[in-house]
Amino acid sequence: MIGKHALADDRRPSMPAKVLSGILAMWAMSSFACMGLLPMYAPATWELPLSVASNVVVDGAGEIYCGTQAYAQVQVYDKYGAFQRRWGVKGGGPGRLELTSDGLLRVCEGRGRYVATYELNGSLVSREEARRAGVATCSGTQSPSFPRYEMRGSMFLPGHVVRIEENGSEVDVVPARMYWYLFQAPFPSFFFFWIGAAVFYGKEVRGRLCGDNG
Repeated sequence: MIGKHALADDRRPSMPAKVLSGILAMWAMSSFACMGLLPMYAPATWELPLSVASNVVVDGAGEIYCGTQAYAQVQVYDKYGAFQRRWGVKGGGPGRLELTSDGLLRVCEGRGRYVATYELNGSLVSREEARRAGVATCSGTQSPSFPRYEMRGSMFLPGHVVRIEENGSEVDVVPARMYWYLFQAPFPSFFFFWIGAAVFYGKEVRGRLCGDNG
């Protein structure tokens, strides 16, 4: 009887494994909640993570425009990397951004059906179907002159903006903020959720194997 009870205990996940998986699951859910709620309810003065970033363009005054698809936002920074403002984009968030010759920002929405044009302060000028606007896709290209700007990052790491000088040196103009690593949605937290699940069920599988071997 004692041996059976011992094997049954081995099959149960340990308390630390339960606690860890619970914490990580809550972390994941809070990240998804942030992805949906922050753009709607957070003040426009709040900077959101550059998650699933599209591309970056820079206007003549040096202001930097970044698209983040996970939060469906265009975020603007000054030439020193200080956050200035942001606004929401429909249709799956910003796909590609480009500056027009008349000083407007054209945004090809992520789902590819619509093209929206904004003033640089975020005021919507027009939103048309891509075919009607005569635009298949926004090029997102920059002038070949230096300095050039690139968006770095991935689905697992927050985006950040790098300025590339003519001599090849790079400057991190908009660095990834430390809190972005905790709350960026969706994949970093989702990744940790699966770590918690692996710990949880790994303990359970090990217990079953020990029971079978016994």
